[in-house]
Amino acid sequence: MFAGRCTELGALPLLLLLLLLLDAALGFKLCPNPCLCYESSDLVDCRSSGLVRVPVGVPHGTWLLDLSGNKLTVVHTKSFMGLWSLKILQMSNNSIPLAPLSGLTLLGLQGNQLDRIRFKTFLQLQTTSTELQLSLNPWTCDCELQRVFSKIQHVRHLHVEDYKGIVCHAPAQQAGNSLASLDSQLCVAETASVLVITITVMLAVIGALVKAEHNQKNKQTASDADYVCVSSNHALLAFGEHFVLHYLIFLLGADLIKV
Repeated sequence: MFAGRCTELGALPLLLLLLLLLDAALGFKLCPNPCLCYESSDLVDCRSSGLVRVPVGVPHGTWLLDLSGNKLTVVHTKSFMGLWSLKILQMSNNSIPLAPLSGLTLLGLQGNQLDRIRFKTFLQLQTTSTELQLSLNPWTCDCELQRVFSKIQHVRHLHVEDYKGIVCHAPAQQAGNSLASLDSQLCVAETASVLVITITVMLAVIGALVKAEHNQKNKQTASDADYVCVSSNHALLAFGEHFVLHYLIFLLGADLIKV
């Protein structure tokens, strides 16, 4: 009996050791391969790991996830489901489009293949303050992009940390220039184009009115020429004003849709 109890007591250290190993194994499984997890600080480091998608099994308590230098091409919001504590997400030097995410205080997207962005995407970031890192991307600098960044800068909780480092990749005449240096010039050029088109249309309408009035005068007799010409002129002028007004409304509506 004494020998049996000694055997049981001798087995306790071995049992404890097995439990510790099992606990360690389970803890290891919580960290996705080939990432490094720092449990004491809730950081997950997946840099330059050859990942093509966001790894599964990131600990729920993670507040910083670094996915820089991988081969990510698609990122879905559901990839971060359950990561309620996630505040900083680094995804620089990948090839991903911008994905709407909420709750982040820093979103790093440098060195991706972003050439355009939509302002609505950033409305998903419901935080008191979010830092955005968007440089080193092949931006297409036009009036639309200028307006998006202008709106972002006017949103209190959003801040583009590297705005001065955003460089144009296209069109060719803007390549190499920073978006900040162009300021509102991009939209001025577009506005000038709209004005030129509008003036051209107005001149065409006026020319048509003059021609119509001249033809009408040649067709009418001397007795009723004055009355018919005046009536025709009024009708054509009303038509011209109606056409120009609707055309301007169309241009204005198209411009607002871009915003």
